[in-house]
Amino acid sequence: MLTDAGPQQRQAVVASIDAPDIYIEVCQPREAVAPFVPSTWTVRDRAYLMTRGLARAPATLPEGFEVMIEVSDQRIEATIRAISGATAARGVCGLVGEAAVFDQIVTEEGYRRRGLGSALMQVLSDAAVARGAGEGVLIATADGRALYRRLGWTEVSEVTSVISA
Repeated sequence: MLTDAGPQQRQAVVASIDAPDIYIEVCQPREAVAPFVPSTWTVRDRAYLMTRGLARAPATLPEGFEVMIEVSDQRIEATIRAISGATAARGVCGLVGEAAVFDQIVTEEGYRRRGLGSALMQVLSDAAVARGAGEGVLIATADGRALYRRLGWTEVSEVTSVISA
């Protein structure tokens, strides 16, 4: 593992990658990761690995919104739309064994502070539990971290993401 290697080994591995737009995410604070990141790479904003036991519960949508869910064997996608048809919030959940990996959870700027993020997370959680998932995992942005904490998610580690140029 990259985190088990010494600083010179880490730097050599990362420096050997010359393709653009390659992401590496390390569950360590940026102070531990930055020393082995080449200057041509970009260290992204702080993020946080979070987990939560999942349970079914009703999702409450504000009046004037509807939810659509698309499900495949290992993926659940939910979209909340305003009655006008505009996408208000969306997110994806990947299923891996008993784990549900939440990703790309977004509430559009004009629709924030209405409970749509909470409703979206519950819709995805319900669908994941119905397919056998019991534990949720996600990487939260600094903005999303507060929402997830309110929803009962627990921070496990800081995550440092870097991207190649």
